Amino acid sequence: MRETFRFVRHYARPYVGRMILGLLLVIATVQATAYIPRIMQLTLAEIEANLGIRNAEAMEIGQSYLAQQAALLAGVALIVMLGMFTMRLVIIGTSRKVEYDVRQDLFTHLESLSFLTMTKQRTGDLMSRATADIEAVRMMFGPAVMHFTHTALLTPTVIIYMVNISPRLTLISFIPMVCLIFAVRWIGGATYRRQRVAQDRLADVSAKAQENFNGMRVVKAFSQERAEQREFTELAHSYRDAAIRVAVTRGLFAGVVFTLANAGVLLFVIFSPFQVLEREITFSDAIAFFAYQEMLIWPMMAFGWTSMLVQRGMASVDRLNEIFHLEPEVTEPDNERVEELAKTHPQLRDPHKVQGKIEFRNVTFGYRDLPDVRNINLSIQPGETVAFMGPIGSGKTTLARMIPRLFDPDEGEVLLDGVSLKDWPVDTLRRSIGYAAQDGFLFSETILYNISFGIDEAGRPDLDPERQRAIREVVEEVGRIAQLESDIAQFEYGYEQIIGERGVTLSGGQKQRVALARALLIDPRVLILDDSFSAVDTDTEERILAGLREIMKGRTTILIAHRVSTVRDADRIYVLKEGRIVEHGSDAELMAAGGFYADIAMRQRLEGELREM
Repeated sequence: MRETFRFVRHYARPYVGRMILGLLLVIATVQATAYIPRIMQLTLAEIEANLGIRNAEAMEIGQSYLAQQAALLAGVALIVMLGMFTMRLVIIGTSRKVEYDVRQDLFTHLESLSFLTMTKQRTGDLMSRATADIEAVRMMFGPAVMHFTHTALLTPTVIIYMVNISPRLTLISFIPMVCLIFAVRWIGGATYRRQRVAQDRLADVSAKAQENFNGMRVVKAFSQERAEQREFTELAHSYRDAAIRVAVTRGLFAGVVFTLANAGVLLFVIFSPFQVLEREITFSDAIAFFAYQEMLIWPMMAFGWTSMLVQRGMASVDRLNEIFHLEPEVTEPDNERVEELAKTHPQLRDPHKVQGKIEFRNVTFGYRDLPDVRNINLSIQPGETVAFMGPIGSGKTTLARMIPRLFDPDEGEVLLDGVSLKDWPVDTLRRSIGYAAQDGFLFSETILYNISFGIDEAGRPDLDPERQRAIREVVEEVGRIAQLESDIAQFEYGYEQIIGERGVTLSGGQKQRVALARALLIDPRVLILDDSFSAVDTDTEERILAGLREIMKGRTTILIAHRVSTVRDADRIYVLKEGRIVEHGSDAELMAAGGFYADIAMRQRLEGELREM
């Protein structure tokens, strides 16, 4: 509850002025609404007092009075209409602003989380929190606040008018209201628990659907459509049952509220005639009292609906707080520390001044309890081309991901140009590194957009035409180096071709080459190619490497590969096995040593000869 209060206070604080204005509008609307039965009461009382008078003068005065009262009633009704409209505009508009703030903060926070933290989250679950849960929060800040304040202010105002008419009748009529308080407390707790379960089940359904849409090729390739349908059906049934339980609770609550609200009317119908006959109240008083009582039926029902919105919103706040409480594992260094280091290392502020010297000092890291890389010590000089080789799971990609600081080592440290990566501004560090992963993610956009993704201004629709042409020329240049030119020529729209979700319309090799071109476009001082040629044939690989040789001059390049042909020309090759460096040296030195690398080279040469046969 305390966390929920902090959440509400944090997002409500910027809009206190609007909320106060909304409250004033609610007060004005309530007072005008509550005065309408009073006008009816006074009018009927005047009619009652003059029922026996038949002269023309009295009739004229009576007609004039009725016209005045009618005009007054119309004016008050107009005030109520304008008040309701403005009240909704202010309060519901504020809830939309809060929704925007929460959505922006959630997205910003998700963007700040480290690579490892995000890999532990399900995309479908995050999408559910970013849509359904934020919508529930908006409903809590908007309709729930509006109807609650309206009910909270209208109810005592109406009660005062009713007590002035008949205290005893008011007391009798409010017996159901006391019962409603206990009903809200009893059903409200069950609503919160069931709503939380339903929202968790919806997240499971969303996550499963998202995984199947993205994994469509795998599902169809292994003919697992029916198995996936069965699993999805089970999750959908689970969500359906949870949603039905919520609906039952809501239906029960609505029924209880409606019954209790009308029970008050029933008590009025039973007891008011006795008071009229005993002349404790007049007929006009009874009509006004009934109008006031009818006026309370909607607030009583709105109170129940508002309670549901609040319970749902609180459950959503809890789910959103679970994400907001995730701490980024990779954090920005202290600015004073950066400024001090920048005096001797200006590259901390300018990525183009990075030299590219990389050092691993006693680095150990594990995704789980067991370390994936252990006690790694190596140094890469500026402008060197270094390769990592080894069997799957030996830690090659883990080392590569530490360089742009996608995560930090558990022990030891990684340095760039003699400065620990933890002391580098993250933006400067990553802008100096071009990283082409084996499974590089492609957006459902044009090829041009995907390659130019590293340029901040590339996606802007209002970009200057000259700048657009300059970006396109660079894109085409890196596309030629990545051997995309012939593929682009086959597409109907060339670089403007939309490539679908995750690049579904491209082959594996084409996706890797687009990712490679994207890494080259930012002109990085450090280039990391993480098995970026695994999906291309050896001839294409050779052409790409030939185009890269000129690019690689003067910049530090790290190659990760399984094929010896990819790494043969590297200045130094590190062979990893079970998270440790077991061999290192040039191609000639490792072949002469006759170790693991030489064994791999021999096997690949034999495989090539067999294919040629």
